Amino acid sequence: MLTKKAPFLLFLLLAAVCAEVYSQTGRPQQQKTSQNAVSQDAYMKRMRYLLGRDPRTSELTPAHVNSAINRIQNLFIKKEFPNSIRDSSAKTRVGATHLRMILQSLQKMIKHPDLEEVSGNRRTWFAKIGTDLQTLARPLSEMDIAFSTQDNNRYLNARKNYDLAVKQLEETLKKPIKVPSRELAAMKTKNIQRRKIEIQREIQELNKKRRTQG
Repeated sequence: MLTKKAPFLLFLLLAAVCAEVYSQTGRPQQQKTSQNAVSQDAYMKRMRYLLGRDPRTSELTPAHVNSAINRIQNLFIKKEFPNSIRDSSAKTRVGATHLRMILQSLQKMIKHPDLEEVSGNRRTWFAKIGTDLQTLARPLSEMDIAFSTQDNNRYLNARKNYDLAVKQLEETLKKPIKVPSRELAAMKTKNIQRRKIEIQREIQELNKKRRTQG
């Protein structure tokens, strides 16, 4: 009886083993192929960008810098706060959160190696803007608390301190520290060479990763 059932039992056993092997290897292999396809697309996209990249120009543009400065002016210098907390609304408020976002964006821009070449201004001037912005943190935080508690006296006091602090920022923005033209020309030549090297290095690294992935 067992002899007659042996072929059938063997068939079931082999079917179960095949199903287990497929569940452990088949799906991951399909997923791996999909992941490779995505990485290949990313590779081609980045490679096309690098091959078309002109080292004579920076990824940071004058428009980026001007936009950052204009945003600071519009949010903190030209901003008109209401005379009473009762006249305020979400549109009239500038809180500490806004300031943190602006500072993070500014700090990132300050670290860019091409900032002076692109803007024509000293990095120290942008750093000074950041320092002046930080002095606005306390009065803006006080305003946030005043809004949440509806404390008009606290709001007016915070606005007074803000007006005093923002004057220094306004003065700094009016007096950019320029890079001399001769130094600017030499700086641009040096940066072009650096960008060429950076582009070539990234191309080499991308090709190396592609060969490693097979």
